[in-house]
Amino acid sequence: MLGATGRVCMPASKRGWWNWAKTTTVEYLLRHSLSKIDSQHFWDLMDALPMESVAKTERELVEKILKLYHF
Repeated sequence: MLGATGRVCMPASKRGWWNWAKTTTVEYLLRHSLSKIDSQHFWDLMDALPMESVAKTERELVEKILKLYHF
């Protein structure tokens, strides 16, 4: 979710995510220091996400967004 949000708010390379995140409240939301989370760590975690769960996660996210914005 953070990767997608970063791409929407600040389209950049995967490595650019960390630079973008430093300018946001991501550190507060994660309750983790960004100095301990580099872009490679983030993408390693994303790679660990089972592909079978991606479609379900996308569907749930879209449903929540549509409900939130009354679509």
